Amino acid sequence: MPLSDTPRRYGRVTRTLHWVTVLVLAVVVPLGLAASSTADRIPDSRGAAQADLVTRAVELFSMHKTLGLTALALTVLRILWVREQHRPRLLPAHHRAEAWLARGVHLTLYAALVLAPLTGWLCHAASEGFAPILWPFGQTLPLVPQDPALARSFAGMHVAVLLLLGIAVTLHLAGVLKHQLIHRDATLRRMLTGAEAEGDPDQPGARLPGAAAALLCLAVLAAGYAWRGDTATTPLTGLQPAGRSQWQVTGGRIGLTVTQFGREIEGGFTDWTAEIAWDPMGEPGPAGKAVIRIATASLDLGAVTLQATGPDFLDTEAHPVATLVADLSRVMDGQRAEGTLTLKGTEVPVAFPFWLTIEAGTAYAGGMVELDRRDFAIGDNLADDSALAFPVTVRFELQADRSD
Repeated sequence: MPLSDTPRRYGRVTRTLHWVTVLVLAVVVPLGLAASSTADRIPDSRGAAQADLVTRAVELFSMHKTLGLTALALTVLRILWVREQHRPRLLPAHHRAEAWLARGVHLTLYAALVLAPLTGWLCHAASEGFAPILWPFGQTLPLVPQDPALARSFAGMHVAVLLLLGIAVTLHLAGVLKHQLIHRDATLRRMLTGAEAEGDPDQPGARLPGAAAALLCLAVLAAGYAWRGDTATTPLTGLQPAGRSQWQVTGGRIGLTVTQFGREIEGGFTDWTAEIAWDPMGEPGPAGKAVIRIATASLDLGAVTLQATGPDFLDTEAHPVATLVADLSRVMDGQRAEGTLTLKGTEVPVAFPFWLTIEAGTAYAGGMVELDRRDFAIGDNLADDSALAFPVTVRFELQADRSD
C-alpha cells in the first residue's frame, strides 16, 4: 500500500495518523472529565478519603496532559504531511453547500485539535498546580509566567475550544454517516482501507471555509477568556485595621511556599494587619514588639486554594485568624523576632531573624521563617512527605511609617 496520498485515495501515513489521533482522543477526553470530576470532590472530602482523591486527581491530570500533548504532536505532524500531499478530492454530494461545509468542518477540526491541547498546555505552564506532564520537558514555557488569573483565562479557553472540538467531531461523523448510509459511496472506505474513488472535479476552495473557521476559533477563544478570565476573589474575614501603634504599616506582602508532589507552589495572604513598636536607637537587646493577624481565608495558593483552606488543612471556617505575637530585639548581627504563632487553634513557639532599614522615617523590613505543617495538624491526612512536604516557608516584606 503506497505511503502518499493521491487525488483518488488516502495513503498509509495519512490513515495511520488519522486513526491514532482518534484513539488518543478517545482516551484523553474521558481522562480529562474524570480528572475534573475527581478534583471537584476534593473540597467536600475528609481525611484519608481526601488524600486518595488528591493522589488520583494528580495521576488522571498527568495522564490527560501527557496524552493531550501527544495529540498536539500528531496533529502538527499530520498538518505538515498533508501540506506536501495531493489532497484526495471530496466525493460528490447532492448540494454544493455541503461541500463547503465539509471543508469548513475539516479546517475547524484541525484548528481545534491544535488549540485544545495548546491552551491546556498554556494553562499548565501558568498554573502553580501539582500534576506534572509525564516527561521531563514542557512543565514551564518561555514568556508564560505562573499566574493564577492567567491560568484561569487559559482554562476557560481550553474548555471553550473543547466544546468547539466536540461540535466539529459531531458534524464530521454526521457527514461520514450521510455518505455511508445515504449516498453509499467510498468516503469511509477510503480512510479505513485506502480504497480508491474518483472525487468530484469541482472542489470547493479553502479560502472562504478557512476564513470562517479562523473567525469561529477566535470567537470561541474570546468567549472562553471572558467566561473564566476574571480573577476570582477569595472571601475575606474582614479584619479591622490595626490599632494605632508606633509604626503604621503602609504596604507589604506575606507569602508562603509549599511543595506538593515535588513541585513548589507559591501563594500568599491578601488580608492581614500589623501593630509594630520598634525603638531604632539603643544597644543590642529588647527593642520592640509586633502583633500580626492574618485572615486565613484570604489565602491564594493557585489551583490548590480550596484544598488548602479546607478542614484538613487551614480549616478557615473554624479558625479564621492566625496571630503572631513576637518580641523584637537587636542582636550582634542584625534583628531577631521571638514569640508565638497561633494557627488552627495551636500555639507554637517561633524565632527567626529579619532585616531592617530605616530611611527618612520609613522602615523596610523582611524575613523568612520555616514552619512544619505537622506542628499545626495541617494535612495530617497526607502523612507522606513526598505528597506534601512537611516544611512550609513563610516570607514577609513590610513597609511602615513612624507615627509618633
